[in-house]
Amino acid sequence: MKSSGDMVLIGLGRIGFKGFPQTHYQCAINNNLKVVAGIDSSPDARVRFTSETGIPSYESLSELPDQHWSSFFSVATATDASFEILAELLSRNEPQGILAEKPFCSNVVQSQQILTLQEFMKIPLRINYPRQYSRAMSDIKSLIANNNLIAGAVIYSSGLRENGSHFIRLLCGLFPSVMSYQNIDWIDSARFRLQVGDDLKIDFVPLESPHLHNSEIRLIFSDFIISIRDGSKVEARRIDTNSPIRKWPHDLELILEADFSDGFEYSYLDQSWWRSPNLESISEELKLDQLCNSLLDATPIQYESKAEEN
Repeated sequence: MKSSGDMVLIGLGRIGFKGFPQTHYQCAINNNLKVVAGIDSSPDARVRFTSETGIPSYESLSELPDQHWSSFFSVATATDASFEILAELLSRNEPQGILAEKPFCSNVVQSQQILTLQEFMKIPLRINYPRQYSRAMSDIKSLIANNNLIAGAVIYSSGLRENGSHFIRLLCGLFPSVMSYQNIDWIDSARFRLQVGDDLKIDFVPLESPHLHNSEIRLIFSDFIISIRDGSKVEARRIDTNSPIRKWPHDLELILEADFSDGFEYSYLDQSWWRSPNLESISEELKLDQLCNSLLDATPIQYESKAEEN
């Protein structure tokens, strides 16, 4: 497999090419990758991409010239199209690496098939969950390493797969004790608890409103409180039992302030990671995303079925 600094973008919509503050196209350029082709089923998307960049675009992977198969690939398509695209990419041994948006498959059966293909083909595959690659993530892990979690809650909006799944994935990365779908405990058809320790469960509360798009995570440890607002801004403040509670949290000592804004750039391509891949770390990351899919598949329908059995 020859070394390549080329990138093929699959999906030329808002996150792939134009619309988000950071797109796959922009991050490829920022990481010194040469975008050589775009792929999208929409004629309008292809015309816009080619007219604005001068880069050729194609309707499907079957039209991609052979010389571009030794490139890196990014997959920023709708979830229902990702499985077939990833399966096709992993059916050949040319790709240097693949980056896919999450959720990278529609269900746990599909994601398990992709994991099996990746393990067989040994092609580096990353799921673009920016928070896990942000520098803030390692800071948080270091902070919580020797402290006991006492309680936690997640408020999310815009649906479980669209928004809540990001926070399931975040907690899977922070707490290795989250192991399977059995860690989901449905309270009713909308609310659930995620078990992260022997006796500790974090509440997930949907905040559904056409006028609100908001999220917040609160994790309370023995010595400090971690707050993650809007899913990105991180604060940790030391608990002070001598401080009047009416002054919490802003009067508490700030011990960590960070955000996940650099995660997209870092996740997009750490080229040393792709070119000298640690297959064990790749497998560990993919299994976390597989775990996230398995948790999402533990739907309220299963909850209602169990309730009927009881």
